[in-house]
Amino acid sequence: MYETYSELNSYQEVADYFARARHPERGKPFRNWGIIYKSSNAKYSESGATYIVKFRWAYTNKDHICNIYPNNTIEFVYPKDYISYHGTTLVGSFTRGLPLMFVRVKTGKYRLVHTKFADKQHAKVEAECDAHNKKLNHQGEDFTKHTHPDYRYSWGEYYKWLRSKANQEYFEGITFDLATGECVNPRDDLEVEINKDNRKEWLRIVKRFKKGLRVRAKSQVFTSLVDNAVKLRKEYRQKGIYNREKIDLTDPNNIDWIANCMKEDKYPVELLRALVDYMYDYYQGYYYWQFKTYDHKEVMDNINKIFDKLSIPLREKFNVFIGDVRP
Repeated sequence: MYETYSELNSYQEVADYFARARHPERGKPFRNWGIIYKSSNAKYSESGATYIVKFRWAYTNKDHICNIYPNNTIEFVYPKDYISYHGTTLVGSFTRGLPLMFVRVKTGKYRLVHTKFADKQHAKVEAECDAHNKKLNHQGEDFTKHTHPDYRYSWGEYYKWLRSKANQEYFEGITFDLATGECVNPRDDLEVEINKDNRKEWLRIVKRFKKGLRVRAKSQVFTSLVDNAVKLRKEYRQKGIYNREKIDLTDPNNIDWIANCMKEDKYPVELLRALVDYMYDYYQGYYYWQFKTYDHKEVMDNINKIFDKLSIPLREKFNVFIGDVRP
């Protein structure tokens, strides 16, 4: 299924692709989301140049995705905490460029599998499901509408396998052999224990804080902040400024700030403005080019998305986890 899906499948193919760059010092654009640079200041430099893959337009100051080395291995260096910023690109488009599949398991948790293994597993599951369904069909069952409880769906079972522990959980530094598709430094899944008492306290406080934000949204407190955010971005657009500095709520200092506001049940205007700026910088979506003015319901929908994204670092501040949640 993915046999000819990826554009570049080996170190040599990456090197040949980069050799066509008009301005090597500026990098070689790759697909519609990335850019490849050539570097000699990295591991295995004695065997040849290392190629660095970065996001062409990164949402944060973190843009370095992976390194491709002369020994035909690929090492991913993108911070785990930032993956969700580019989750759609990595899950939906990365495989079209390089032969590794990002699979989303849940918020902040992704798996990586080489297309060689994905191909084999898909073919295996499809054959098994077809044989099973044909066997039942020969027994006189009607599967024309696929409504029988014993009917097996190959795609469902295949994606269940992709999300399973059969494949490696992403961590910073995970490395694959591009020739064999094997992970050369496998790790067990990161498992954490939950402090139940602290979890109850976290749920109580986050519920209270969201309620406070919801009350303020209904009271039109966010209206002027939204209007100012839209006005500011229109001015930047007219001036041709696209790479302005953006607020990063995932920064440890900002996480501390938000956690303290939640504990003290305070809603400073600086925090409300930061939430609005963040939603316009990262959740504009289909309205990116027209800067939609959010109403109070849309404001709360986006705030819920923000808290989903910040869930793990915020829960760390409330000591919900026993031990470190990061590899």
